[in-house]
Amino acid sequence: SFFVYSGYYSVLALLVTLDLTDSTRDVTFPLRLFISIIMLLVLKYDFNKYKIFNKVSMIFITFWFIYFMKVLLHYSNGFTLNRFWIEYILYPINFCILPFLMFSCINFKVHNKHILNALIFSGFTMGLISLFLYKSLFSLGVGRISMAQYYDVEFETLNPLALSYAGALTLMLCAYELIYNNNKNLTYKLYLYTTVVLSILMFYLGSSRGSVIAIILTIPLLILY
Repeated sequence: SFFVYSGYYSVLALLVTLDLTDSTRDVTFPLRLFISIIMLLVLKYDFNKYKIFNKVSMIFITFWFIYFMKVLLHYSNGFTLNRFWIEYILYPINFCILPFLMFSCINFKVHNKHILNALIFSGFTMGLISLFLYKSLFSLGVGRISMAQYYDVEFETLNPLALSYAGALTLMLCAYELIYNNNKNLTYKLYLYTTVVLSILMFYLGSSRGSVIAIILTIPLLILY
């Protein structure tokens, strides 16, 4: 759970911080492969046909089937793509489909606290590394990190979307804990509030409209469930 989303990008940010940008794929590719194998093993041993093939899951699967057909259509018709076509299939499988199916099939009553803690801590870690990596941008008044090039700042940056969505995810999970967890001690509250601040900074640096929509859609879900 730590490495599925924000934790993966915290490793990437750490490599950039250590000036190991040219070696990122040597670390991140085996990491993503390892995570995928773990998720497949969980699906193999905890597979629950009823949980995975319910109405919500079928809508999810239908969406990705249409998406894959569109990728193949673009590739077969010679459309210009920013990445190699297979990456448009492997990325969503690893970041979206396998996590969704894995979390759908496991016993959430047993594992929900571990999953929640890992996801929040991964956002906290990524926020700390991002703050250290991009602290100079705040004094320059830079908004989105991709705009740093216009301020004559020359350094490697993470994908703004990674920062924005990691910030949105962590922010809403912290909000859930602060609102619904009544067994919080002072230390844990300070940890959550610190993580909220770091999440807002990541959200600010990423500046994605999509992550704003994600937050807006999450709020009614928190109220509903």
